[in-house]
Amino acid sequence: MTRKQNSSDDKLGQKVILYDGLCTMCQGIAGKIDHSSKKSNFIMQDLSAGPLPANISREAAEKEMHVIDHDGKIYKNIDAVFKIVEEYPRLAWLARVGRWPGIKHVLSMGYTFVAKNRHVMSGAASRLYWTKFVLGISFISGILLSAPLWLSERRFPLSPLFAGLSIGYPYDFILAAGLLGALMAIIFSSQPRRYIYVLAGLLVVAALLDQMRWQPWVYQYGAMLLALSFFSWRASDKNVQPILNVCRLIVATIYIWSGLHKVNEAFIHDIFPWMLQPITSHLPVALHPYLQATGVMIPIVEMSIGIALLTSKFRNLAVLAAVGMHLSILALLGPFGQNWNSVVWPWNIAMILFNIILFWNIAPVHFRKLVWNRNFAYHGVVLVMFGLLPVFSLFGKWDNYLSSALYSGDIAKAVLTIRPEDSTTFHKNALSGSQSNQDGELAIPISSWSFTALNVPPYPEARVYKDIARQACQDGASSLKLVVERPQTIWQPGFIEQYGCAEL
Repeated sequence: MTRKQNSSDDKLGQKVILYDGLCTMCQGIAGKIDHSSKKSNFIMQDLSAGPLPANISREAAEKEMHVIDHDGKIYKNIDAVFKIVEEYPRLAWLARVGRWPGIKHVLSMGYTFVAKNRHVMSGAASRLYWTKFVLGISFISGILLSAPLWLSERRFPLSPLFAGLSIGYPYDFILAAGLLGALMAIIFSSQPRRYIYVLAGLLVVAALLDQMRWQPWVYQYGAMLLALSFFSWRASDKNVQPILNVCRLIVATIYIWSGLHKVNEAFIHDIFPWMLQPITSHLPVALHPYLQATGVMIPIVEMSIGIALLTSKFRNLAVLAAVGMHLSILALLGPFGQNWNSVVWPWNIAMILFNIILFWNIAPVHFRKLVWNRNFAYHGVVLVMFGLLPVFSLFGKWDNYLSSALYSGDIAKAVLTIRPEDSTTFHKNALSGSQSNQDGELAIPISSWSFTALNVPPYPEARVYKDIARQACQDGASSLKLVVERPQTIWQPGFIEQYGCAEL
């Protein structure tokens, strides 16, 4: 593309546009103007290719776009955009509306945000930028949808990693506000590294205070954001692909282990038929067994998606399959389906976007580079966390939620049983899912209680269930019994364990 840099004396009446030629997005906009019907109204001047007007410093020119009118008047920020737009009759009304009070202020803020991030919103680092943006929005959505989870004063017991570790009001609110504030800063800051470090520190504190917060999406988002902290967020930084490959490895291994955990009878005969109910409820009963039989293929499909994402040949096909799978999950679990577990709705949307941002139509990346990078220590950490440690979860030696056991059917479940006279020690949201058993006791599924009180599933480990039961005993439910059951899988035998208050 040829850039016209004639003097204003030669082109009387033209507007001079000072733009950043090192910015991919700015180059694209300049190209559009250069090929438009009004190109003769402008002189395009790349601020990196020559001297600037005496009354405009390089620092000011690099901060925001400048337009110099034929009479020498300088417009910058959103006013510069308006001066360009008003040259096009069909778009001039946008400039007039944009100058209205209030609207102009918002547009100016938006322009400033884009200007600060222009080098990473497009070009080589754009996939990192949009990964960061999706992570921030999705993480905030998850926290807001599970707000009671992040507070200490709530209708569900906390399960600290170490006994006695706790904070009360107002420090729990300060911690939750700090998480949201750090995430907002990560989204909007052009230099988010310090805020990622702050977020990581706050997440560690939150996780130590309550294991219920070790939700799979929290674990994933935290690890991916930490990977982004290794990027300087400067246009000159070429360390893009190694960081993208870490994020790609995280996403791919989630599919692999999630699929492998579904290789069990409970998923095929219980979880999958339940998920299909929004469809099967409208179909003849005779067709139900045939649809439910497709559950055998789900683990294979999910594992295949994860493996294919790590290959060059089948990567785009895997993205299409992943997008279709997550859209199906949203339809089945969303407000028009089961209307269940709303905290995972934004996660499914995020996974669709991660597939597109991280994998779609990327330059060929060898399997070995996605799995291992000896020059990047954090890549090795992620390989251990997401690729190797989940092996032990199949044998009960590593936590299921840290191993992508998502709607898998192979996790431990727990029920609390109490005599009716002890039910007054429980809040009504704990009793909402209770039923009377054959012994005349009230049976309270911890899962139902957790969803009602926190809008998240319980962390499915026996130590957490015991914590919950122990605190219920301390609150006066002396007749309480905890029953923990894990179904049998091809990897390990099932078990049923029962504990009274004295054994907790």
